Amino acid sequence: MVDDSMGALKPAKEAGMTTVGVYDGFSRDNESAMRALADRYIYNLKELL
Repeated sequence: MVDDSMGALKPAKEAGMTTVGVYDGFSRDNESAMRALADRYIYNLKELL
């Protein structure tokens, strides 16, 4: 699951999904938490190609 929101990443991770956190200027204050939770953290969707 790919998302820029902790509110979406956390339940996805709890459900056993592989998660990718995406940087977003609005959620930059949560970057550390997103990095710790997500299986991968990216700044641009092109990084997945």
